[in-house]
Amino acid sequence: MPGEVFAQMKAEKQKALLLLTQQIIDPNAPKLTYAEIAEQAGISERQLFRWRTNDGEFAQARKEIVESYADELIADAFMALKYQVSRNKNVKAAEVLLKSRGMLVDRKEVAGELKHEHSDVSKQDNNALMDELEALKRKLSGE
Repeated sequence: MPGEVFAQMKAEKQKALLLLTQQIIDPNAPKLTYAEIAEQAGISERQLFRWRTNDGEFAQARKEIVESYADELIADAFMALKYQVSRNKNVKAAEVLLKSRGMLVDRKEVAGELKHEHSDVSKQDNNALMDELEALKRKLSGE
């Protein structure tokens, strides 16, 4: 469902936007060239280019449409996951579902000691700083 920005647009802008996004959303939609889209929307190809490249309202409305479609896909994906979890007892599907809801998080613990050798850089000249930087690089690379 298009959002508020889309609703405020003129008809030819809406038409051009729908024709452009239709090709993203529907894999079975006919592949139209920019010239064909412009013709069907009743605008010039140059105008379509300006909207696509320089028009924030056009970009925002396009984003709204694509996000709305993505929301529909997510709902379908959750239904498929629900089926996999409940009917097939699919543990991986359960994991994906829980992770997507932030209820399951992969954690890695890192143990170690952090040593910080601080030098007052305000009192060093450029060459001394470069030498210290090279020494740190060697330490990091394990030399």
